[in-house]
Amino acid sequence: MNIHFMTSLFGNTGDYARIAGVLESEGHRLVTRHYLERTIDDLEKELPSETELFYNKVLQWINDADFVIFEVSTPCVEVGYDLAQSLNKAKPVLVLYKEMTGVVPYGLKGLHHEKLLVAAYTDKNLTQVLQQALVWASEHANIRFSFPLSGDLAEFLDTAARKKQISRSTFLQLLLEREKHTQES
Repeated sequence: MNIHFMTSLFGNTGDYARIAGVLESEGHRLVTRHYLERTIDDLEKELPSETELFYNKVLQWINDADFVIFEVSTPCVEVGYDLAQSLNKAKPVLVLYKEMTGVVPYGLKGLHHEKLLVAAYTDKNLTQVLQQALVWASEHANIRFSFPLSGDLAEFLDTAARKKQISRSTFLQLLLEREKHTQES
């Protein structure tokens, strides 16, 4: 599974490295390791154009991921925004926080979403928590498939999606949801 892991640069990089290590030892691929490689000094030196380019990469990492994990023991506004982006893209999302030092973000208390799992961890149970979350994520991941289209159908799909200013996959999902609703009525 491709996993995007996001957290605050102000937090405990030792915990982040352990989380990354568990995920990789379980055979999963992290789409980025920026949380271990970027520093606050790097951020302060960035030009606005570099910051914009980096954020576009973050959105691409979310798109490329099958599962998104946020460690939120150290609060970070960007993490909250990226979490919302991930849920809007129907990605399974795990929100992790350190049991003794972190807390569930206030905005997530009472939030129920089929693609959201919130879990506390300790140094002792981190591997177990992540293994359980990986099983959960595989059960909640979107099914992806591709199929051939004739030239005229491909052109129609491109035109229709462009007119609605949505992606081709979103256009097809809307068609399927409309058909499902019609059949259920």
